[in-house]
Amino acid sequence: HGKNQSLDEQARLLYRGEALAPMVRASTTPLRSLALKYGADFVYTEELIDRAISKTHRVVNDELGTIDYLKDLTGISAKQKRKMDKIGGA
Repeated sequence: HGKNQSLDEQARLLYRGEALAPMVRASTTPLRSLALKYGADFVYTEELIDRAISKTHRVVNDELGTIDYLKDLTGISAKQKRKMDKIGGA
């Protein structure tokens, strides 16, 4: 499939409709959910760093209809926890 088609032709077949792609500081789950609600056919998630996600566990968020990856904070130092609390990361 696609051997005789140009890359542009393949892309047009694959990506039909309206899309929302990640933007700097504008690629959050709520923004993507709103884009779908208001007519986007598909949305992209923000960039994931494999090193960051490898130490998480996968959780289905039924309320939002998303898959969330949560960090295990048991190995985090008290100083790091305070820092995370200060910026809203925990």
